[in-house]
Amino acid sequence: MKLQKVAIIKKGIDIGRIIPFNKDESKYDFKISFAANDYEVNMYRFLSFVPEKVEIEDMTSWEISYHRSTALRPTIIHLKEKKNHPEYKPLPLHRLVDPTLHNEFPIPFMRIAISSDFSRKIYNSKSRKNILFDMEDANVAEFYLTHIDFNYERFARKWPTISLKLMVALFEFFATNNLLTDNNNKFKYFIPSDGGVRAVAEEFIVNNGMKFYINLYNNPELIGEKIKATFIENEFADALLGLPLIGYENEKGKVEMIPAYQEGLSRDTMSKEEKRKWEYRFNKMRDKLEREIRKVKRSSFIKSNEII
Repeated sequence: MKLQKVAIIKKGIDIGRIIPFNKDESKYDFKISFAANDYEVNMYRFLSFVPEKVEIEDMTSWEISYHRSTALRPTIIHLKEKKNHPEYKPLPLHRLVDPTLHNEFPIPFMRIAISSDFSRKIYNSKSRKNILFDMEDANVAEFYLTHIDFNYERFARKWPTISLKLMVALFEFFATNNLLTDNNNKFKYFIPSDGGVRAVAEEFIVNNGMKFYINLYNNPELIGEKIKATFIENEFADALLGLPLIGYENEKGKVEMIPAYQEGLSRDTMSKEEKRKWEYRFNKMRDKLEREIRKVKRSSFIKSNEII
């Protein structure tokens, strides 16, 4: 497969590029460049309440590189200097996972947000070397990574409630496990105000092994001249997608609260054997998530006592 850059534009305005830069088909690496546009990077760690910000004087001299995990290193997201011999600054995000053939659900990777009146360089439409991704009327884009063989329509048919939740949930919820960080007013603006139906996620291939699915919406309240890029620790995204309770109408017409994944298992979209496997997997996810939550809370308690 020939690797191509993806040009991100908004109504003709040049936003940036997603660039596959490792030609080895066994590696999925790519980088993100916002060209000459100024931007900031925000990060949500697991169970955090507020984002951490990267502070570099001239962000236009840096781009973002993604390195999948290997036998010798974990997944890393770097800030990469735009030089022949660049300096690398790893983002302090450690609980990261890569998409594989076995991933059932898209993995939250990045959100970019742009002010409604953002105006910069016009994209050169004569360039035919790029895959074109136009945000059009939207100014918030949430990027989810999947394996290249992932089929979103098949996923949505198999897990209709979970696929809907993936679209409407706060992006950072998949790290923070709380609903109090909605700085982009997603709950206010994601659902069309005219009662219409929102289109399914956009998609494009990023390299030989993975592709992106993108949720788009418009938040007219966004201000500022910088592009805002947000990354999260996504290790427990599957658990935080499937385990939280939802209202489910049972056979007697009564609403009961059950984990989102169990609503999926109540449908005739998979075999009994597969349902048993998913029940087992989500129980394992719950056990691991609860252990890690206890560890983080215990660590936070110890640190707070040390400060006192």
